[in-house]
Amino acid sequence: MPALVLFGRRWLCAGDDLVIPALQLSIFHLTWTVVLSVWLGEARRVIDCPEKRYYEATVSSLLGTCAISTILEPVIAYISSRGAMFETRKRSGLTHVVYADLCMSALRVVATIYGTITLYKHSNECLKYPSGSSFSLVSSYEAALWCMWIMIGSLAAFSLLAFNFFPNYKDPEVWKKQFVYISYWFCCISGTRDEVDGAFRRLGEFVGDLLGHTDLTVTDVLVIFYLGRMRQRMFLHDDIVVKGDDDEDSTQMNDAESGRFVLKAKSSRRLERIGSRASLDIDNEGLVEQSSVQEAAYYMKYAFAAYGWMLYVWAKPGTGLVKLCCSGLIPNMLRAKHGLPINFRKSPYLNRQAIMLVSELEPPDILFVRLEGENKDVLPYFIGLDHKERKLIISIRGSMSFDDVVRDLKYDPVDVDDWICAYDTPPDLEEMHRDDTGFTGHRGIVEAAQATMKDIKSTGVLRKHLLDPDAPHREYGVVVCGHSLGAGCAFFAGLHLRSIFPNLRCFAYSPPGGLVSIDLASSCKDWCISTVCGKEVIPRLTLGTLERLRDDLVLLGMSSKMSKIQILISMMTRYMWSDPDLFYTEENLPEEQQEWLHAYEESIHAPSNVRDILKRARSFAPPGKIMYFKPTGKVRKHRRLRGKLSREYVCTWSNPASLIDKGIIVSGRMMKDHMPDYSYALLQKLGGLSLRKRKSVYIADEVVSSVIEDVQTSQ
Repeated sequence: MPALVLFGRRWLCAGDDLVIPALQLSIFHLTWTVVLSVWLGEARRVIDCPEKRYYEATVSSLLGTCAISTILEPVIAYISSRGAMFETRKRSGLTHVVYADLCMSALRVVATIYGTITLYKHSNECLKYPSGSSFSLVSSYEAALWCMWIMIGSLAAFSLLAFNFFPNYKDPEVWKKQFVYISYWFCCISGTRDEVDGAFRRLGEFVGDLLGHTDLTVTDVLVIFYLGRMRQRMFLHDDIVVKGDDDEDSTQMNDAESGRFVLKAKSSRRLERIGSRASLDIDNEGLVEQSSVQEAAYYMKYAFAAYGWMLYVWAKPGTGLVKLCCSGLIPNMLRAKHGLPINFRKSPYLNRQAIMLVSELEPPDILFVRLEGENKDVLPYFIGLDHKERKLIISIRGSMSFDDVVRDLKYDPVDVDDWICAYDTPPDLEEMHRDDTGFTGHRGIVEAAQATMKDIKSTGVLRKHLLDPDAPHREYGVVVCGHSLGAGCAFFAGLHLRSIFPNLRCFAYSPPGGLVSIDLASSCKDWCISTVCGKEVIPRLTLGTLERLRDDLVLLGMSSKMSKIQILISMMTRYMWSDPDLFYTEENLPEEQQEWLHAYEESIHAPSNVRDILKRARSFAPPGKIMYFKPTGKVRKHRRLRGKLSREYVCTWSNPASLIDKGIIVSGRMMKDHMPDYSYALLQKLGGLSLRKRKSVYIADEVVSSVIEDVQTSQ
């Protein structure tokens, strides 16, 4: 850091990334320096012939360049390892040594080409050594050429990967071009070329405003995230507790036994608050009533079913596909008029059968299924009748395609007043609604909800079963549910329908954090429940929390006093450092880091039209009342899986403002806790606590499929 500049261009690797590649090249060149030296020595014992001088010239050239590279590359590794990420002045002479080594590489390419031509143009009979020798001049010569060509190809591939086609990270237009270029790699995105280009150009503008403030490479980001995770761990205090199969008393492990980094000493004022705000301890409004947990667990099966056959097989890799094929696919194929389904991802047979197996609805009770890609901008969903609870279920699928990713990234705010008040403003929102302020929401999800709701109306299912005077299920209530993107879409669908169905309920499982205005999110707690599992990132992810995490991580990187290679070695060896070993304090921050920090602060506070557009999105939050599955920090050995650990969770109520205030937790479980099969299994176990008179459950990643299997079997 910053990115390495060669030939007037900013590359995708930093100067401190060259330690390991330079050492690897040095070992390679040292090996061949020895081998080629032996070759020249042995070649003197061979009878002279006219062709011999061509081979000796090749070997001498390769030997000279390898010997010089063997000296230069350890120097590159040494200079590259000096200083922390932002201490670039300690690596000021690096480019000169790299240029010298590149010159040797160019000469080596010429010598290899010349040697290859020599091998096929001139006879090598005179190089054959008298019988009985273990060293073959011809074989070693050919091996040297092959190895040189392999190394040349590897360096060419590395150069291509490290080449930065968009070197100016501060130019907004460059970010737009970069995202348009990225869009060509996603051929599965729907829409015309102009529509896709426009969407990605807008994404590039937003991402550039978020990330285009300092010079970072991929390895810089990874190392900074690691430092941020370690800093947050210090404040989370999620100490590991291991309970054996036969031991009812939990035993606390110290930091050395758990193999974790420890940042013990106090840091400076500004550094001290980094990581302290991110916490698992959001506002606790009491334990969730068991009836509410069971209700959320019950409707989670519909949100899980909306993902169709692909997630069903993912959650049950052992028996899922067999059940689908035996129970529905093969009979349907035998009755099909058009033969085998060509597109298995959108197969109506597989998806409909998976929905029936997970939701436990009978075929007549699945009123409508919309598959992916059938209508533009419409999310996959299904509508079913739950006669047991006397509810009509609308379940909307979460993210599973590139189109969904694009929707998730369109996080600029859009007005939703007209959407809420399409019929009549719900009574609980009348007092809050103001024309001058208005309610806003996540553009991508609002647009998806509008298209999906329009499609639901066009099916006529709601009118036929609930609204017509002779509708057979007029007394039934309405439940909308979904997971992740589907949860956000379900919430907006619920907002739109509440004027018609005032008793409508919404269950938003792991909804996006940057969904709606915080005042609107908080006002929906009477009819909307959102679930948040452990450390998952999506419900905590808003523009405000993302900017806060960005600022904290950049400050950590600028305050680091250890080199990148030292941090990498520490990661592999699990060596424990103290806080003063890892970070400078503000009082002794070197001048160069202060300059970087000053430039960064100037950049993020500079006037920006994009930031004005996104201003309202910083206060977005997940909707309704938060049902939080809080990890207690305790784990125990699993009884059936040797060496596997189960985590303990308790279920508490909270509110959107508290969740967003705590920010994003950097953890290896950021996405694992968000997966719908994990949330489904956890909810099912929590829903059964009344049978065991307990307030918490343990669950392991490895038994999610068996929990789902057991639940469906018991039901």
